Amino acid sequence: MGECLPVSHQGPLSDWLGSTSMGRISSEDACDLLRRAGLAAGAVLGSGMEGVVVSLDADHVAKVWFDRPEDEVSRLKVFYDAAGRSSRLRLAEIERVISVDGHTVSVERLVAGRRLSEQPSGGQRTVTRATIDGLGDALDALAGVPRDPALSSLSILPGEPPFGPGAAFPESLAGLVRRRVPPVADSLDAVLGGTLASTMAQVQEELSELRPRREGLVHGDLIPDNVLLAGEGTPGVIDFGFLTTYGDPDFDVAVAPAIYDMYGPTAAENTRTLTEALAARFGTTKSTIATYRRAYALATAGCFGSGPEDGHFRWCAGQLGGLACGGEYP
Repeated sequence: MGECLPVSHQGPLSDWLGSTSMGRISSEDACDLLRRAGLAAGAVLGSGMEGVVVSLDADHVAKVWFDRPEDEVSRLKVFYDAAGRSSRLRLAEIERVISVDGHTVSVERLVAGRRLSEQPSGGQRTVTRATIDGLGDALDALAGVPRDPALSSLSILPGEPPFGPGAAFPESLAGLVRRRVPPVADSLDAVLGGTLASTMAQVQEELSELRPRREGLVHGDLIPDNVLLAGEGTPGVIDFGFLTTYGDPDFDVAVAPAIYDMYGPTAAENTRTLTEALAARFGTTKSTIATYRRAYALATAGCFGSGPEDGHFRWCAGQLGGLACGGEYP
């Protein structure tokens, strides 16, 4: 399957998110489950918050989903079928979806290539020319995917409906923010020093005034681990499903640099370097980047925890604290 996560991946947003049904099982139990289904389970390629990925042969992998129901993974298959019609991207292909002992299993054709992600020295990430070009090429390819209703069919976040093809992307994003903030409003307001209401009002106003310049496929979690390179050919892109929809490609231009290095000692420098490079390539304005980055922080602050004890929550609060920057990059 395309979504093969290395177990040691440092960013939370490329971990798969689940709801609450069967729950997590170990990699060993996932392999046993696959064998009971008659599949030749090989090496475990990755494990995240939503599933375990296991090699089947040189060209195929299986994913044992912890909580996703069969119909939801079947919708993901339709999504891949639609996105795969673009000749500018190499994507996973789900060949079949089955249910085994209460867990959904998808059998997928592997996306070949090496990950764009660097091997950090001492845990420190560094933005290279390869990072900039690789992410830029993937963003360009995603923006070139033609519209198809299936590309707006995935849950935008766990427990949330798809954005759907009808409303404008900023309008749908504003609605998502309004729905996602209340459960963490007290914690966010405390961290932001009582400014959550004004922050929300400003971001909502900015979204209402934002007019996308183009449309394309929004990945939502485009980090180097999710970009696969094969020589000089078409980029492979994996791990769709977190904020994935058909919408404004500038959203990915805004978010990708911010989530490249969320917690490292040089995170701010890396974010700025990537932001400036990608904004220059795609002509994305500083104000658009700031608006989308803050909307992202509001919408996802409660995805992994409900207060400052959670690292992602703290990171989101830090992004929102940049509201005083007057349109500069947070």
